[in-house]
Amino acid sequence: MIEISHLYKEYQGDLHKIQALEDINLTIDQGDIFGIIGMSGAGKSTLIRCMNLLEKPTSGSMRVDGQEMTTLTDAQLRDARKQIGMIFQGFNLLMQRTVLDNVAFPLELSGTPKEEIRRRCLEMLELVGLQDKAGAYPSQLSGGQKQRVAIARALVTHPKVLLCDEATSALDSLTTRSILELLKNLNQLLGVTMVVITHEISVVRNLCNKTAVIDSSHIVEQGLTSEILSNPSVDITRDLVAFEGVVRPC
Repeated sequence: MIEISHLYKEYQGDLHKIQALEDINLTIDQGDIFGIIGMSGAGKSTLIRCMNLLEKPTSGSMRVDGQEMTTLTDAQLRDARKQIGMIFQGFNLLMQRTVLDNVAFPLELSGTPKEEIRRRCLEMLELVGLQDKAGAYPSQLSGGQKQRVAIARALVTHPKVLLCDEATSALDSLTTRSILELLKNLNQLLGVTMVVITHEISVVRNLCNKTAVIDSSHIVEQGLTSEILSNPSVDITRDLVAFEGVVRPC
């Protein structure tokens, strides 16, 4: 589903180039909930943004569903991104639009007929448990409800991949648990492949079947989540496991 080969990303700093990602190699299979965990500044958010070319890699290959993303024209990339939904820590909702209209936004951009938009949005709101909030505004919602709207908006186009960038970091532990359960249920129901960026071991433990650990721009270990967490092979993973729950239990 997602194949990343020898991926590099560098930025030009004031005095020298900064290596954000170095020789990243990952394979994420269809239907996986794949966690990418690391400390702040490790490169995980840059990596997930490279997956839909919000950040263009300096070199290397990024294939999604067999399509090489790095060589697409702007028009081809717009079409390819329809298959890749994304949710963020900060929700990124349009405050002046209702819940229904927020979910409808990507369908409006693609020119979907109004009747089809309404039907699909209501179906998606029912899936995330917010069918009774269609006419509400983001300011009237809790943090967990806002993230559910963001999830509905990301999935309303029926993407094959959902990218989650620290999607629970702004939520309390109880709300986090409900969002993780929702994501797990949607993965099983819709078959959508999920990539979950986080700095919290509890998130990958409770959600992800596979995990990669990123440290200082490198993938330092990867495999089945259960195996990595029960027998970490590098210091950064051991540190993350040791500090699980110290900041905020899930």
